[in-house]
Amino acid sequence: MNSEEAIEIVRAQVIRFRRLLTIFGGSLVFIGALFALALPSAEDLSLAFVIGFFVLLGVGMIWGAQVLFSPLRSPLLRAVTQRASEIAWIYHTEYRTNGIKSPSCNAVVGLLDGKSLTVNVPNKKVNEFFAALHTLAPQAVIGYSEDRAALFKRDPRALLATGSLRGG
Repeated sequence: MNSEEAIEIVRAQVIRFRRLLTIFGGSLVFIGALFALALPSAEDLSLAFVIGFFVLLGVGMIWGAQVLFSPLRSPLLRAVTQRASEIAWIYHTEYRTNGIKSPSCNAVVGLLDGKSLTVNVPNKKVNEFFAALHTLAPQAVIGYSEDRAALFKRDPRALLATGSLRGG
């Protein structure tokens, strides 16, 4: 895989997250509209508050998805395209609800400045996503452990310097 293909894979996951956020925000606006239609009268302040809450939350999510999570403004895309040499650590977190594994996980990219960037990735795309990140940042340590977390928190450069930990 070359760098352009790797960047496209990362970009696809950022766009996927943006799309999910837009759909969820639109759903909240729709729920608010349904509440408004179900209101018997406009005098009930508690229902008006609920409607306003759903509509504002939904509009905020749509705005955030379109503006803040634009691929052009994505901190993760900026990191892999402009600061790939500063990526120190890559790992993912899986979620379970009542013992059932979630269909997606969060991929976390730790930078040398101590910041972490996260993107939601479908479980079936995790290996492809990690291969893309490894292509762009071959120096990065891959995989999570408590020791790595503690070392990253103390000194991200020290984690990067421990070449023996790669791929664990």
